[in-house]
Amino acid sequence: MPALLILCSGAGAQNATDTVSYKRLVKFPLLSIRYFNYSNSEFTASESKGDVYMEEFNTTFQFAFPIKKKKTYLINRVNLNRLSYRVEIDDEINKEAFYAFGYTFGLTQVLKNRWRLVATVTPTLASDFKNEISSEDLIVQSAAILSKRSSPFFEYGFGAAFSTRFGRELLVPVLSLTYKNERWGTFMFLPAYISQYYHFDQSRVGFSLSTYGNVYNYTPDIKGDYELDKLGYSRINIGPEFRTRLWKDVHINVSTGITVRNRLESINGRGTREFDISTKEKFYFKVELNILK
Repeated sequence: MPALLILCSGAGAQNATDTVSYKRLVKFPLLSIRYFNYSNSEFTASESKGDVYMEEFNTTFQFAFPIKKKKTYLINRVNLNRLSYRVEIDDEINKEAFYAFGYTFGLTQVLKNRWRLVATVTPTLASDFKNEISSEDLIVQSAAILSKRSSPFFEYGFGAAFSTRFGRELLVPVLSLTYKNERWGTFMFLPAYISQYYHFDQSRVGFSLSTYGNVYNYTPDIKGDYELDKLGYSRINIGPEFRTRLWKDVHINVSTGITVRNRLESINGRGTREFDISTKEKFYFKVELNILK
């Protein structure tokens, strides 16, 4: 959910002509460390059956500093991601690990009447890094969203995102919504994330749906007459979440639930799928540490 948080966390910034100051709806996630574990599951590919086990590890560090106080802010975010899997098929085991190193830079511009414009660009190197880095490792994502703080409890926005993250060029509309009163909170950043929480003391409990996908440059160590060039990965996680404060600004978030539409795709240089490993619904577990400011 980093994209949602970085867009919403500037909610406290407002135009100097606004006479009423609204409290920020969400805290700024300075540092986030996430670990996802996916249970072993069966799949069928090319008339063969097998088992696959996957893990994700993600670290995000982000900060923003004012170019013009209460008016213009520069956004910076560094993201490191590791995806690993183990596939067992026809009594053969294949293990792979893939990495993504991304840097986001962008601008938040406060406008009149509590409107705000946020624009970001994220170049990312995504690969197994078995060979030298090249342009084949590069993927790009950019987004622009215009949001309105319409009340002390509510903010909405709309815009568009361009991405090559799923192995092809995509331009998709983006909608955001944040609602938070003393107890209830609703957060949406469509099509990537939606959640509903109940807050109490220094904790919250709720339910969320999140999507993630990436494409990695691939140099496989497998036998056979294959021309594999890219690995595509995607999933949708659905389940309950619980977050509580451990100490000062340090929070822990624990989630479990069901992963659906979980897919690994091996693609050759012509863009044709060589393997398509689509698993059935399976359980996932996530633990996340955050420093929130």
